[in-house]
Amino acid sequence: MAATEVLHKRVRYFIKDNGEACIGQIIEHQRKKWLVRSSDWLEGPRKGTVRPARIICLDLWPFGPSRNHQDVDVVVTDPLNRNIVEGLLPSKDPLVIEAPDIVLNEDDVFGK
Repeated sequence: MAATEVLHKRVRYFIKDNGEACIGQIIEHQRKKWLVRSSDWLEGPRKGTVRPARIICLDLWPFGPSRNHQDVDVVVTDPLNRNIVEGLLPSKDPLVIEAPDIVLNEDDVFGK
């Protein structure tokens, strides 16, 4: 399994369909940056671990420092399709991987 780390614990992204603002995390996995919805973290195989239900590749998706949203580290500037974010529609642009083989310590994802 490739090394995976949490890059940003509080990321704001928007849903294209209705402009809803959502929170997630950005991880680096296999030298790519991936968005994980906060609600997509599942219990891991060991106590104190979590795993993402799905990851959404942000390598070709613009994001940057938060200027107007003080409660987050970065903001994904282009909205994402709700069906892709919720795993209802397969996608290659952006690439979505369902049930990736990633396990992280819960504190690394949600700790301060």
